Amino acid sequence: MFAQPYRVLKTSKTEGPERDAAELAMQKMGSAGYVILDLMDEMEFMTDGAKGNGYKSYNDIEHRLETKISKQTLGHADAIDSVPGKLGSTQQGNAGGNTNDKDAASPVAKALRDKQTKDGGFVEPIVNEFVIPKLQALGIGIPKGYKLKFLNDAEERAIQDEKNSTNQKFATQVMTLAQAQVRVSTDYIAQVTGIPAAALSIMPDPTLTPSPLKEPGDQIKSKKPLKEKSKERDGKK
Repeated sequence: MFAQPYRVLKTSKTEGPERDAAELAMQKMGSAGYVILDLMDEMEFMTDGAKGNGYKSYNDIEHRLETKISKQTLGHADAIDSVPGKLGSTQQGNAGGNTNDKDAASPVAKALRDKQTKDGGFVEPIVNEFVIPKLQALGIGIPKGYKLKFLNDAEERAIQDEKNSTNQKFATQVMTLAQAQVRVSTDYIAQVTGIPAAALSIMPDPTLTPSPLKEPGDQIKSKKPLKEKSKERDGKK
């Protein structure tokens, strides 16, 4: 209010054509407000006394409006001034799981992730109710009954990823115990990992499996007499 230019006219003309002409001139001088005072009237603006800073009010309100628009439309306040393609790229990779917001790198990352869900919910009915029927009317071969749907399995995949990570750590513990000659039962492994016990089996320990190679004496005993071996060589005697 105080940054907007305000016109003040002091005149002794209180009525008649001249007063009307003076007020008409004030009306046509622009969109800012004006006041017509008597010569004895006074009006004072209560300001901070700074000179030449009125333009800052316009810059400030422009910045605040852009910030609000950006936050409402794009999820956070910095989208308008950020570099395209890099917005949130450093935070999005560490945005945390869908079931755990504490791992998010920043509020910007969470806002971008949540914005994807909101955008999907906004786009689906528009495409299904307006865009697809118009495309079909133009002859585009979209079968009737087909609709646009965004997959809503992000939370399921996040839970599965967390489960796989936990199972991998458990498998490392089982392997460490096996190296220390401690066997973990398949029933307990199935209970922890969720893998069916019927799908698990204990592999034999290679250190306890007898070698397929025979002792030299056994190899000699298993050989046939030289006469029989010679008869087998291409029918030669």
